[in-house]
Amino acid sequence: MTPQEYFQSHSLNEEYIKKNFAITWDDNKITIPVYGEDKKLLYCKYRHLTGETKFTFDKGGHPALFPVYKILDLKSVVLCEGEIDCIRLWQEGIPAVTGTSGVKTFNSSLASKLKGKLVYICLDTDPAGQEEVEKYAEVLTDSGAKPLIITLPSMFKDISVYFTEGGTKETFQKLMDEAETFEEWEVTHRPEEWKLESGKELMERELPPDEWLIERILPAEGFTFIVGAEATGKSFYTLSLANSLVTGKPWLDKFEVKKKANVLFIDKENSPRRKQSRIAGLGMKENIENIHWVKFPQNFQLSDPKEEDGLSKFAKMLAKEVQRLNIGVIILDSFADLMVGNENAAGDVQQFFDAIRILFPDKSILVLHHENKPSQGISRTSSQRVRGSTNITAQIVSGFRVFAIPKTTNEFVIEQFKAGDAEKLKPFRVELVSKQNPYNLEKTFVSEVKWKGEYYDEEGKAELAEQAIVEYFNENVTGSRKEVLEHCLSYGISQRTIETVLRDMVFDKKLEKVRNGKEIKYIAVTKKKTEEKEEIKNEVKDEQLLLQ
Repeated sequence: MTPQEYFQSHSLNEEYIKKNFAITWDDNKITIPVYGEDKKLLYCKYRHLTGETKFTFDKGGHPALFPVYKILDLKSVVLCEGEIDCIRLWQEGIPAVTGTSGVKTFNSSLASKLKGKLVYICLDTDPAGQEEVEKYAEVLTDSGAKPLIITLPSMFKDISVYFTEGGTKETFQKLMDEAETFEEWEVTHRPEEWKLESGKELMERELPPDEWLIERILPAEGFTFIVGAEATGKSFYTLSLANSLVTGKPWLDKFEVKKKANVLFIDKENSPRRKQSRIAGLGMKENIENIHWVKFPQNFQLSDPKEEDGLSKFAKMLAKEVQRLNIGVIILDSFADLMVGNENAAGDVQQFFDAIRILFPDKSILVLHHENKPSQGISRTSSQRVRGSTNITAQIVSGFRVFAIPKTTNEFVIEQFKAGDAEKLKPFRVELVSKQNPYNLEKTFVSEVKWKGEYYDEEGKAELAEQAIVEYFNENVTGSRKEVLEHCLSYGISQRTIETVLRDMVFDKKLEKVRNGKEIKYIAVTKKKTEEKEEIKNEVKDEQLLLQ
């Protein structure tokens, strides 16, 4: 670039800048003299026209106001970013000043020269410039100046571009007339996510027409949790959901896909080999290129205290990839592997949800999580089975609990315990259909996740009740009727069904019923617990003799 081309690109008048600022130039650089308040030369700054380095200084160069000697007796001045922009304003007859060492070096020493003046801050419109506006306003205020902020139209990077592309002295003076105090500027320039809206504005917003990506299963935005014990098929459900999302085929041939979406898995639970074999087993070949996995999930961490915003560089890079690949659903496997801190602490849990919302705004997030182990004498609903802080269930839109159907190895119940503003689905059964591996007859693979109908039949409830009772007596030799009922009620089984199953288990000699006055106790009938059982029966007899 020649000096003449540079001046033309900034619409600078060569005669004006030479006469008023002593600017000189040659084929390689433009020389900008920097003078002090006494008009004595401090040093020269050079704008290089060739090579990678843009600016250099004479030895001893330091941050200074340019041109400070011209504004000493003025009541108002524009504070801009860079000598060229400053000179361009003077060329229009508008007094201006700038720091010589870059936008980030403006400090109280420089600001002290502006004490008592009305100072119009007009920095570049790029992020580097706009991030410094608040600092400039604070430093100027502390130094006794009165700052106002000029907002250049965003299509102009800086003042030189503004004038070069058609701006005039009159239009710039109008911007000065419209300049804002910092408090006013902060309101109009606060980040979009910090702004308020009135009820009228809320109702006028155009929002996505579909509340669900998969009808009543997966919301278009927000968190969905699938909770269950180990080996209840959670990973298979997410794979089949992902397949429906990218193909548009109803999930389980039952639930309509309202809108197709690309999918990202952040899977710390399953190895590449396991993922590969499961994908192949389920026959997921169509549109598989629209499902993505983090290749090395072991390297992924959500947060990093060394980063200013607390988010890891990996996480922020991944957020950009989500946008680039137009991903609509992110599946996290599992919650415990990805959150930082204690899952029982509401504050730590909140940090997880906040981080995911910042990284992946307006996305649908599906999270796999484990459930609490049952506790003796404590009745729990399905939502209370979610392991960790109750803040988890407070944050989610849709939530499901999965549990195995007794006496089966591949059938499960999926129960929805939260459904946003929609009516909760009735519990339904699914089957993980297995096929024999033709290359290894000793092994099988899951080929399909199959809908098996609503789960409401008495037989199924009875099986579930027996499983819950067996679960109770695996931990306890004996239990009162009240204690057994409370444990089983947490599964959503009616008291009538529980009592029927207890009677049948006594008849089948799986339990022994012992009455002590009005109190009824049940004892597990196992060889290992025979001695303990006899001791309990003897204790009951002794109590009865004492009562007699």
